[in-house]
Order: sequence, then C-alpha cells, then structure tokens
Amino acid sequence: MILCLTVAVDRLPVLRRLAAPVIAVGTVSLTLYVSHILVILALPGEAVTPLRSASFELLFCFVVGATLFAAIWSRFFHRGPLEYLPPQHHHQAGEPRPLNLGRAPMESPYTGSDRCPRSQP
Repeated sequence: MILCLTVAVDRLPVLRRLAAPVIAVGTVSLTLYVSHILVILALPGEAVTPLRSASFELLFCFVVGATLFAAIWSRFFHRGPLEYLPPQHHHQAGEPRPLNLGRAPMESPYTGSDRCPRSQP
C-alpha cells in the first residue's frame, strides 16, 4: 500500500501537491521532535499531567503548528535547521567510494575459515 502511494505521488504532480505538507513535515522531522519535547517541558506543570497532556487540543496544536512550520520552512530551505547538524558520512547509491591510494590494505584479525582471532607472537 505504501509502495503504491509512493509511486503514485512520484508520478502524479496533483498528488504531490496534495502531499506537500506531509512531505515538508518529513524533511524537518528531527527539528519537530526536539521542538515538541521543548514545548512540553515549557508547559506549566499542570499541563503535562496525564489528563491534560493526552488532550485532543494539545495534539491538534502540535499537529497544526508542526505542519505550518514545516510548510513555511520548506519554501526556503531543503532541510530543517537541526537536520543540517549531523555529519554527512554516508554515500549515496551509485556514488563512487573514495579509493585507498597509497595505503597498505588492512589485515584482517581473523585467519582461515574458522574465524578465530590470530594469536599475537
């Protein structure tokens, strides 16, 4: 089901425009997680008790606030502010990996098929 929806959104521009708010929320997810925690911690003590913290009004405010922030932010930037912080050490598919030029290959600590560590002389 998710695969079908993903393909449909990818191929039909009308669906992509309708899904734009959800896509925007996905691009700033780390920022939204952190901001939700900070907002909950900033609420007065009574507001975070189980009865009030599980209220529909609070959930509605979080969803609307997150969607509005994400939609406005994504008009100017590709990722959220906190999404720029983690280091980018991954390689995308099809991107060549750096060559190991001028270095000796690393020796494996294992020898043979029994996968036992090599004893040190």
